[in-house]
Amino acid sequence: MTQLSNARASFFELIVLIGLGVAVSAPAASAGQNQCAGRASDIIRLAYPGAKNADDAFLFGGATITLPTDDNVDGDPRRVNCRIWPAQPQLTLVAVPLMTEQSDSENEGDIELLVVDSTNLHVKRACVFRDLCPTMPFM
Repeated sequence: MTQLSNARASFFELIVLIGLGVAVSAPAASAGQNQCAGRASDIIRLAYPGAKNADDAFLFGGATITLPTDDNVDGDPRRVNCRIWPAQPQLTLVAVPLMTEQSDSENEGDIELLVVDSTNLHVKRACVFRDLCPTMPFM
């Protein structure tokens, strides 16, 4: 029974976060901006102190965290993406794909959603979503 309650709570959190993400990202996404403002590397260093730097990515616990190439959204869901929270601009929402396998045909991993202070980039809250979707290729 506890597992069912936990699953329901996790599902509810996911729905709330998806709704929040749609509401928050709609204006920014239409502008095609990733609002990390060149700070994605600093955010990852603070959020994952044990991560090892590897070119345009970090390696952490068997997963690859790929940094954005610039502040433009390039449509690659395997890269870190940030949005300043319009209702609370002192906070930034950060989607961190934790990719464990990547290829042209299949990709696998989890996603961690971070709420960070927009000024000093310290993590205020974090939520990891594991194994929510079946493995599928990115279009």
